Amino acid sequence: MAIIFFVNPIGDFPLNDDWHYAYPVKTLIETGEYHLHSYFSPNIFLQVIWGYIFCLIPNEFSFTYLRFSTLVAAIFCGFVFFQIIRSQKNCSFYESLFLTIFFVFNPLFFSLSFSFMTDVPFLALCLSSLFFYKRYIEQAKVQDRILGGCLAIAALFIRQPGVLILIVAELSILVFFFFRQKKERRSLQSMLQSKAVFSFFISLFIAISIYFFIELFLKPWLGVGEYYISVGGEYIESLKNPKLFIFQFAKRSLMTVFYMGHFCLPLAAVFFEKIKQNNLRQKWLFGMVILFNILITYVLYKSEYIFPYGGNIFYNLGLGPVLLKDIYVLDLPIGFEVPNLMMICFGLVCQILGCYIFIWLGKKVYQALRSPLQNQFFLMLVLINLVYLGAMMIFSYFDRYLLLLFASILMIVFFETSQKSINQYKSFIVLTFLFGLFSIFGTKDYLTWNRVSHSAYEALISEGIDQQKIDAGLSKNGFEGTINEIETKHEYILSFNKLENYEVVKSIDFYRWLFFQKDQILVLKKQR
Repeated sequence: MAIIFFVNPIGDFPLNDDWHYAYPVKTLIETGEYHLHSYFSPNIFLQVIWGYIFCLIPNEFSFTYLRFSTLVAAIFCGFVFFQIIRSQKNCSFYESLFLTIFFVFNPLFFSLSFSFMTDVPFLALCLSSLFFYKRYIEQAKVQDRILGGCLAIAALFIRQPGVLILIVAELSILVFFFFRQKKERRSLQSMLQSKAVFSFFISLFIAISIYFFIELFLKPWLGVGEYYISVGGEYIESLKNPKLFIFQFAKRSLMTVFYMGHFCLPLAAVFFEKIKQNNLRQKWLFGMVILFNILITYVLYKSEYIFPYGGNIFYNLGLGPVLLKDIYVLDLPIGFEVPNLMMICFGLVCQILGCYIFIWLGKKVYQALRSPLQNQFFLMLVLINLVYLGAMMIFSYFDRYLLLLFASILMIVFFETSQKSINQYKSFIVLTFLFGLFSIFGTKDYLTWNRVSHSAYEALISEGIDQQKIDAGLSKNGFEGTINEIETKHEYILSFNKLENYEVVKSIDFYRWLFFQKDQILVLKKQR
């Protein structure tokens, strides 16, 4: 609670893209009707209901209430993650707790917990679904399987890939059933006539039926179908250009490897212990990984593609996208940045670690496939992530899409016994502490400058200035319905930088905790 109080989620202003999802909550509170006024992909229905409940208690709309709704979902998500880790036979209570702290205070998860983005609520339902599917695999209780499926369907009502959790989990259960039957030398006919096959097709039918119910009936019935970008349609369209499809998938797969090295950096000592145990320390392998990453770094540098590659949540040394016009549209410097050379070197370290993580993971999968019945949940988890990422990486690619993979890798770390206790890895404890500080200070800075920008906007409105004449950044413009900030030359602009043909009429100071320095938001007015 002290950390939440310090970061301070209070303020009626949007962050990142959460204005898309907040608008229907606002219309439900104010008019009792579900309306959209922008285009996006996620289903968001369940998230809107969740946010509506938190706004219904005080009976007014505010982004503050929406952020608290996400914080509650984040706490629940951390609890479920802890339960999954704790269920591993070789993981102690304190190891589970510390790994959960690492997960919760990871910059990606922590920052998103203070917004109304779909990522954290969706992850909470996905992990809950996986928890019950894991229990079903271990205890064979039907109610756990039903709960796992229902939670995956609930995730579908936030993001379409939630349906994949159900389909892949049920397919995995069916495949494991066939392995058991084959081991018992049952005939193919008896396998196909079993309840397991019937259960799979029932689950598949339910999943597909609900998916198309949402697409063909629910969205048109609410009158919002025109605002949704068809995920299935876009995916099919992308397949019409196989070369581009393969290139985009390969490029984003590589970025996924590098990002995992970044997210898991505090666990470097743990992973290299795993690498040592799995005989992956050969000099030729190390040389190939180093050479490959140096070449990739050089190509990225020549392409002016500097780590963290404009990921969305991460940018240079900060958290959260800067959506004011001078940064987002004009690509001017924000002022508080680490030199590119340092980011390139840091990125190279993350790339090397990421490559080793996936080499180790690949060997784990190979070993698990040799005895699939002893590694059912692990193989299910791997398959779910492969299918999920395959769906998510085609249209656009953001670092926040990797939360499920990040959580899964942390789970996988403790699927096997370790020669050392996690508490013996001093570097893990130190780096987790530093990551936590970065998360707290970076998130606080992000909310602070957005709060200051919102105050400047409200001050202009109170002076009688038409909101159509104010460029307050993509998030605020989008929420207020004045999104044409690129095409329109506004009379007033909120900015970090001075702009040509605009004069500074006001500057508002604020403090950046990441740099222990003052910064300012400028209110600019177009010169006559």
